[in-house]
Amino acid sequence: MTVGANAASALLVIAGLWIAVAAALSIIAAIRVRRMRAVVEAAAAMRGLLEAAPARPLILRPDGSIDIDRQLVRDFGLAHQPGRLDDLAGEQSGIIGADLESLKVDLAEAAVSARPLRRTIRLA
Repeated sequence: MTVGANAASALLVIAGLWIAVAAALSIIAAIRVRRMRAVVEAAAAMRGLLEAAPARPLILRPDGSIDIDRQLVRDFGLAHQPGRLDDLAGEQSGIIGADLESLKVDLAEAAVSARPLRRTIRLA
């Protein structure tokens, strides 16, 4: 059985297109991998900065619940992840009760005035 000249030409054109598409996809994949590595390296550098930073995030929601950084929980000496602002105070660990009450007053004022808040607290 013989293949006609037109069929052979069509087969060569399809194979050439297939190779061109594969080469283009390989180049696109290499570019994306390079970008991904740059993002991962930047994220690792930022993580190192965040771990070394003296500031730790604590998010207070309007309903009184909080999201707190695990490192901050450990720094406070708390045994469990607190869910509310009041859970940050303790007799053996956490924020001293008087400082927590002062912090609550300052937070209420900041919520109304939208001014920045800066307060030093002491740990038990």
